[in-house]
Amino acid sequence: MTSQEALSLLEAHKNERGISNYQKNPIEGLQSFGMGLTVIKKLAKSLSKSNRLSQELWQSAYLEAKLLACLIAKPKKYSVKELETMALEAGHWMVTHTFLQNVMANALSQVEISDAWRESPNTQLRTCGFGMLYYMVKDKNISDDYFLAIIPVIQSQIQKESNFVKDQMNNALFAIGQRSAPLHQRSLAAAKKMGKVHVDYGDNSCEAVDVVKHLSSERVLGKFNK
Repeated sequence: MTSQEALSLLEAHKNERGISNYQKNPIEGLQSFGMGLTVIKKLAKSLSKSNRLSQELWQSAYLEAKLLACLIAKPKKYSVKELETMALEAGHWMVTHTFLQNVMANALSQVEISDAWRESPNTQLRTCGFGMLYYMVKDKNISDDYFLAIIPVIQSQIQKESNFVKDQMNNALFAIGQRSAPLHQRSLAAAKKMGKVHVDYGDNSCEAVDVVKHLSSERVLGKFNK
């Protein structure tokens, strides 16, 4: 499939009501077909994975094309440099989230990349570096000690960070706290010392995860009290 055919496929599923809603709070530099992510995911399943097509769609001026690009990528075939370029270009938090969940969560060299990006002077790379941790906690080849060392960094820096770096730090702490009993104890203690985390997601009802509330829930506590 060519990129033009993929764009035509997206356009065929455009939603006028969604377009109208998007225009009330548009993303600078991006147009929209007014589609929800559920529809985009369904369309992605009908396409073959292709980094060629993914890269072509990534350069599109349509939000949905960028999201589709993440869904049809072959992350393990990307070089670190290519992944860094995509991270820097992701921009809006919605695109960044989809990029992290579908590309970086399945990329090679995650520890090395996350370590480098978390120390970067670039805000977007730090956002992605901390955002990767949310998915890396599932990797049993990474020791608890690795995440244990990151908890105090989040605790001491989060309230000083920029908006979406702070968001991803908060999400990372939430995920780390669900990995094991020792990490749960340290993450919950850190979250209590940090205080409430405020993130501005724009004109919508989204709120940052209340880490203390969720790590204190019966669902999470039950995992470690069996």
